[in-house]
Amino acid sequence: MFRQTLVNYLVGYVRLRVSGPQVERFVNMAAARGILLWDVVYLSEGQVMVSVRISAVRPLRHVARRTGCRFRIVTKEGFPFWWYRMKRRKVLIGGGFFFVAALYIM
Repeated sequence: MFRQTLVNYLVGYVRLRVSGPQVERFVNMAAARGILLWDVVYLSEGQVMVSVRISAVRPLRHVARRTGCRFRIVTKEGFPFWWYRMKRRKVLIGGGFFFVAALYIM
């Protein structure tokens, strides 16, 4: 379980809010196509929250279109999203390296 969680974090995953008239069919079609969904939480009639890898979001568009459902990305988690945020904050990374170097020298 921990290994799978680590792999999902390294490749990146998103939390989706799926809504529509056939949410159960959406989940079943995704599973039938080999798309791994986890943390499936039933929110209300016609709404669920699921987690899925970022590589599976594009194939889910076709499943959503066939079932008449819509999904919205709620959160983006994992290393690729963290790395993108850190690339824009070069001074923070430089300060971290400077701090570690200063601790090593002392």
